[in-house]
Amino acid sequence: MKVVLVFLCLQLLLCSALLQQDEEMADEASGMPTSEPTKIVFSKDWKETLHGTLVPGDKVRIEYDASRLPNRDTRYGQRAWDIFAEFQYSEGGKALSVLLEGPNQYGVMRATLEIPSNATAFIIWFKHHGYYNGYSYDSNFNKNYIFPFTQIVFTGDWREYVKGALQPGGKFQVVYDSVRLPWRDIGYLGMGYAWNIFAHAQFSKNGSVVQQMLQGGNQGGDPIMTTIYDIPKDAQKVIIWFYFSGYRHNLKWDSNHNQNYHFSLSTK
Repeated sequence: MKVVLVFLCLQLLLCSALLQQDEEMADEASGMPTSEPTKIVFSKDWKETLHGTLVPGDKVRIEYDASRLPNRDTRYGQRAWDIFAEFQYSEGGKALSVLLEGPNQYGVMRATLEIPSNATAFIIWFKHHGYYNGYSYDSNFNKNYIFPFTQIVFTGDWREYVKGALQPGGKFQVVYDSVRLPWRDIGYLGMGYAWNIFAHAQFSKNGSVVQQMLQGGNQGGDPIMTTIYDIPKDAQKVIIWFYFSGYRHNLKWDSNHNQNYHFSLSTK
């Protein structure tokens, strides 16, 4: 009886392994996500290379060659230095810091950052701290390294422009200055804010409308609001407009005098 049970267990394990192998092969054949995450490489030859697309709400991996900040302090025979990545998620925003891990056998140090969904830029520089040598910086001569997102920007002085390339199958961030729809409704008996701004987008002349509620800045004095759109692979263009919905002032439109805002796609 024990021999039979052992045989059955071996059969189950073999079937399970074969099933897992079949699933992995099916995933590869069907194009399931196996790609590398977006990363920025700071190489020893002083090049900064973005691999992939930076998108608010996604992660980015930083790979930094430590030879760019070469001081190597030791104390009592032990390592006494570290390198930090310092970064901002908007121009003039709060500076944040993270300790880089490593270096590995190739001299590369790493960190993975999660970009907030309301970020409007990614700005980064590096700081070395040694026990004896103090602080030194890799900051692009104090200008820092700036990596913009693909954006459609709607400014408070009624300008509209694209930063980056709008590509089929890609993503873009809407950056909207809410002073364009300036009403600020308060709820019944003063019970808090009672308004929102929505974006409507189409990706062909008579395509379906995709609605997104703008996030951030709408309640605390910062007028900048954002959202993220996926561009369909069969998109022909980007058409977008906005409306305000409030407790007292419902359905106020920003639609370019009912013509909406039209943006061409990049073919590169």
